[in-house]
Amino acid sequence: MHIYICITLYICIYAVTIWKAVGKFIRYYLQQDKHVILPNIGKFYVQEIKIPIAHNPSRCVCRKRLVFQISSQLAINFRIKFSTDQIENPNPQITVNRSTIACLCHKPRFKVDLCLREVAAFVYDRLATKLLVQLPFSGIGVLIITEETYRMLFDDRFATKIQETDYIKEIS
Repeated sequence: MHIYICITLYICIYAVTIWKAVGKFIRYYLQQDKHVILPNIGKFYVQEIKIPIAHNPSRCVCRKRLVFQISSQLAINFRIKFSTDQIENPNPQITVNRSTIACLCHKPRFKVDLCLREVAAFVYDRLATKLLVQLPFSGIGVLIITEETYRMLFDDRFATKIQETDYIKEIS
């Protein structure tokens, strides 16, 4: 095998391993109802929707749904439209931690940092050239960004796992 092909394969395996660890990190904290920020890309969170119970106005059914909100910097730079109903003040929130990712995938922290910067650069380059962006998150879903819109296609199994925890709550 040619030396450049070997080097390219090695780099690709490195990047895929790191990106899978990023997916594990996001998935883990979403399951704990934390809001996860991926710098320069966006924010993942679980939104609680309250549905009033008709026969008992002091109670409501609380349903959870997964939401991805694109970063404001990315939206402004490329004129991407985002829904105003998704704007909320998430609490508690956590930023993707490069050291934790490095421990998860057993890779050096500087490689994780480099990989995350390269992913952000990939997204920005594709949007600058008006090309479709498809960014898969392992176990979570695929982020699709076109010229002016975006959508997150969540993995059905993961979405079902989050959404199956409906509960009844007293309204105060």
